[in-house]
Amino acid sequence: MGNICCAGERDGHSGQSRPRALTSKQRSVRKMGKASRGDKFENQFNNLVKSLGDGQWTDPDFPPEDSSLVDRENARNPNFGQGVEWLRPDDIPSLAGEELALFHDKIEDNDIKQGALGDCYFLASLACMTEFPDRIRKIFVNQTKNEQGVYGVRMCKNGDQQLILVDDHFPCKYDTPVYSRANG
Repeated sequence: MGNICCAGERDGHSGQSRPRALTSKQRSVRKMGKASRGDKFENQFNNLVKSLGDGQWTDPDFPPEDSSLVDRENARNPNFGQGVEWLRPDDIPSLAGEELALFHDKIEDNDIKQGALGDCYFLASLACMTEFPDRIRKIFVNQTKNEQGVYGVRMCKNGDQQLILVDDHFPCKYDTPVYSRANG
């Protein structure tokens, strides 16, 4: 594994910026910053779950409705997403009788099954991450299924770590999830 780098020094010969290695003190400060953000995310998430009590959470930015899948006025295929029913895991008939969990035993590349959505680039990157299962587990604030149907996911946008909240509504057709799903 190489040095952790950041933009910095200028190359004396070409005048171009070249990366410089972080000192061990800078690396530990970065790690502390990530840990404190993680704690902040866990606190935010736990406060939300407590505020819900026995209620279930629905993502206001991605509601379980047709408009979350397609903008009918501008869609190339206006039939895309028709006939989709949004269900929570306990209500999906094809999953009846299965032990539902966020993670079962091992995390493997063949756990991912692509559905009707053209997101193979994203699923392929997740499959690559399965070589580091602990990193995948660290993405999730909560490690187990919860009755409130809310999950905290750590994602980076423009290099800044953010807490993304998602609910457990899945678009389904014919009693099974229609887009990507677990393969096991």
